[in-house]
Amino acid sequence: MDLGTIKARVQNRFYRRLDAIKFDVRYIEVNALKFNEPGSRIVKQAKCVVDICIRFINSSHCTDPMILYNDMMEAKQSRSQDSQSELDVLCSEIDSDAENDTSTRIKRRKQKALQQSSKRVCLQNQKYTSNSWRQQCAQLLTTFFQCDDSTPFRHPVNLIDYPNYRDIIDIPMDLSTVRERLNSNHYSSPAEFCKDMRLIFQNSRNYNTNKKSKIYSMTIRLSAMFEEHIRGIISDWRSAVKYEEKIRNNQYVSN
Repeated sequence: MDLGTIKARVQNRFYRRLDAIKFDVRYIEVNALKFNEPGSRIVKQAKCVVDICIRFINSSHCTDPMILYNDMMEAKQSRSQDSQSELDVLCSEIDSDAENDTSTRIKRRKQKALQQSSKRVCLQNQKYTSNSWRQQCAQLLTTFFQCDDSTPFRHPVNLIDYPNYRDIIDIPMDLSTVRERLNSNHYSSPAEFCKDMRLIFQNSRNYNTNKKSKIYSMTIRLSAMFEEHIRGIISDWRSAVKYEEKIRNNQYVSN
């Protein structure tokens, strides 16, 4: 997927919903991650392009994406400055106690301090909480339902059409069931949500063993898309849990 293809589809009125456009846009980053090293320049550029496109699509008043780009760069620079200030303090503490440490251990602690600092600043700016994962997962499901590859997985398998399905699959699962469970607060964490989603793809691979079949290819593509998005959701959730726990501990100590 690329911007040229997306532009042509927009001009040809291929898309019926904004979520479908967003899905194709996000695939640019997915493909970049699939064929390039994580953290490489092209992956960072792809993420930047995708972020700007998604913001532009979500904006009802913006007509110039460069405005969004400039705002994003200013916010990024501001976060970097805040993170660096906190990092300097942390690193000075590390250096003062590091006389008996090796240079490798010091470097690792500095890197960890920077990562933790960046996470804290990000959480504060975005007002992310330990319950935000529910909305993220709901949005992810909405995107999946708009994707053509999800067609075989949207509802339970018809046992009349596939009478031997339960002979092979012990625990059936589908996107509608996952959405119902999510809406009814059945899942207590994104890890539980992830378990059911992965079960959908695993069931499909177990039942559809022909790797050249269309449904097998659909399974692989949808599974790859899910793994790419759920990784960030779980990472954000874990960071939010740790951050909120630290806040509670600080409040307890102050009281």
